Amino acid sequence: MDPGLVGASGALVAAAILLVVMFALWRRARSLERKVADARLEADHLREVLAAAPDGLFLWDIGTGQESCSRRLAVLLDLPSGVNSRFLDIRDTFPEAAGRTLEDAVGHLRREGAAFDLLLPLGGRVLMVIGVRAGTAQRVIKRGQIFCRVHVEDIATVLRASMDRPDPGRIYNVADDLPSPPQDPITFACELLGVPPPPEIPFEQARLNPMRASFFHDSKRVRNDRIKRELGVTLRHPTYREGLRAILAEEG
Repeated sequence: MDPGLVGASGALVAAAILLVVMFALWRRARSLERKVADARLEADHLREVLAAAPDGLFLWDIGTGQESCSRRLAVLLDLPSGVNSRFLDIRDTFPEAAGRTLEDAVGHLRREGAAFDLLLPLGGRVLMVIGVRAGTAQRVIKRGQIFCRVHVEDIATVLRASMDRPDPGRIYNVADDLPSPPQDPITFACELLGVPPPPEIPFEQARLNPMRASFFHDSKRVRNDRIKRELGVTLRHPTYREGLRAILAEEG
């Protein structure tokens, strides 16, 4: 047999074997990629979020047991351990009955994924505490629905300005410059974080508890001209966009 033909046949066999090996490795890599993606998705579903909206965030990853407290929440609740605070530290901040209510709600969230909205008393204030499981968020869409919002720092600015220029009985609307549908800030926040926004769901199909549903009963556009004209206020965060960017920068 021609030695040249033998050499060529051997090279073809080696190339074929190499291709088979490479294909097997490619399939194995794809399988590993799918397993990693599935593991990440499962981790997302195991991560619990407890938020004192919109002033702070507490993340609880029940897959690893890791708990993370934001600086804003630590300041809001005056937590001695700061960002190292655990859930029990947060629970114990509230009066005994309110703490039990919060603990029961978080227990249902962890066991069953049941979201909650609570109004809890704390030192003469009432805080809204929202608990949700990651991966279950939705953008509730109600045609024509408009909300007004304002950053806490601008609330403080208006309060200080009204004290510097007292006018007993005068009423001021404290809101930013951009009344907008509730889904818009959620979409923008996801853009800032580089994550896909939650799916949209019509208000009529959304299963909202009574407290959350109550926010959709009214639709208002609030004018804030008076705080600027009479109090000389310049909003530091004129829209939710500046406010969300500031919160993200602060949280690092």
